[in-house]
Amino acid sequence: QALDQWQPVPGEGTHRHVIGDILYDADYLHVRLRDLALLERPVSRDDPAAGDYWKILWGDQDEQSVWQITVNPEGKTSVKRRTRNTETSIDELTMDVASNVGEDDWTVLVAIPLTVLPVQQNTILMNFARGSGASNDLALYAPTNRKLKDLDSFARVILGNPDVADVAPVAVSEEGLILSWDFENDDDIVRDGSSMGNTGELKGPVLREDGPFGRCIRIRGLKSIQNHVELNNLKGLKRDSPFTFSMWVNLEMSRWHLVNHTVKHTILEIPSGILIRASNPGRPSSGRPSVICPPMDDTSAARLESNIQTLTPLAWEHLAVTYDGRRVVLYVNGRLAAQADSVKLSALGDGTGTLRLGTHSSGKHHRHFRGLMDGVKIYRRAWSHDEVLAHYRQGLKHIKHWVSEHVGEE
Repeated sequence: QALDQWQPVPGEGTHRHVIGDILYDADYLHVRLRDLALLERPVSRDDPAAGDYWKILWGDQDEQSVWQITVNPEGKTSVKRRTRNTETSIDELTMDVASNVGEDDWTVLVAIPLTVLPVQQNTILMNFARGSGASNDLALYAPTNRKLKDLDSFARVILGNPDVADVAPVAVSEEGLILSWDFENDDDIVRDGSSMGNTGELKGPVLREDGPFGRCIRIRGLKSIQNHVELNNLKGLKRDSPFTFSMWVNLEMSRWHLVNHTVKHTILEIPSGILIRASNPGRPSSGRPSVICPPMDDTSAARLESNIQTLTPLAWEHLAVTYDGRRVVLYVNGRLAAQADSVKLSALGDGTGTLRLGTHSSGKHHRHFRGLMDGVKIYRRAWSHDEVLAHYRQGLKHIKHWVSEHVGEE
């Protein structure tokens, strides 16, 4: 389960970009918490709560009590239990803790025995926080923005029901496919696998390489404007039609990190229609994919930026953008990353402007894409979340096989 709903403490705000994940096995609940936008090295104190910390809390609704694990950057922990107005320190609680502070990120891993967690109807009431000192600059995981120890604001972590049969996976349907680029041929033509004839062309020094799905393209982010894939006119999409854009990307960010922190990697753009991009790493907006859709008539532009996940350098990851006529949604690796409601978009139908992969219409080189790209698809319908997840999982099998062949088991 992804810990997606991070919120600042009311009235305090936060600069932090935090994400998390939970999984469980027969014995332990495993929690991973990550701060991806360190502006300075986190501080450790003898009392873990006095410096920078992560907190993991769980509650027992019947007893109205809260347990709290606090972890500092050195991996030192404190465990407390508060029942009503009484707080008790717990010296013995068997758990595994690891803390890793990188150049601009901090990750904490904690494995908590399920035997110490009060499970009620296959759920555990939990909450999480990243803060500094006296509750400064907190970011919470909670369905509401109420106080940290308020049990009513705790999230319900679902362990699942062993009595329920597994649901059959959703099939990936090609219905409504109007563009499919897999980059398998060797010339400068990008052949379209759909029936619409949306044939593209390689512009400038774009290379083809072997990837998880066959051949892919490498765009090198050069200063030259001609360093991208181009389609003069996208056919098959009606005016203000629902759509899905889907693609696999693998960003190379190291060079940009050293040269220009203002880089915005343009992944796909139809000028005055849609822009899909990712920002440079090492900043508060580190590596976040985003979508910008210019407005139609007097409506405001739709601007979406992932709040849960950044793109990992040198890793194949899946992006999908859907529009159902009212809502624009951004998905990252099968997870809903951002959405905007009540949106009326500019026309993206027949006669729309040039579609480009890897370059921005401004021609500014710091907006060029740098990395690999494959499996670019466009549909004239909006995928459901289940379809996005199914497409991601289908591709993930190819990636795991490719990694095992090229990297080995390690």
